[in-house]
Amino acid sequence: MTRAKIYCITILILIASVPWFFFEGGAEHFLGLPVWALYSLAVTILYAVAVAFVLQRFWPLLAGDTEDEADA
Repeated sequence: MTRAKIYCITILILIASVPWFFFEGGAEHFLGLPVWALYSLAVTILYAVAVAFVLQRFWPLLAGDTEDEADA
């Protein structure tokens, strides 16, 4: 996986964490929290897991090594 793909994936997940489609002002609640807050929390947890995976799997690539050295 290239550096550009890694950055694109993490940025897209981060953008998805913003509850854009909850602007209609619905007052729906689940477990005492607004639905938009639960959505944002769930995607934020997904983002944290994705970043942890990327750091664990591709750290040499992000640290400045070439892609050939990172795969070895």
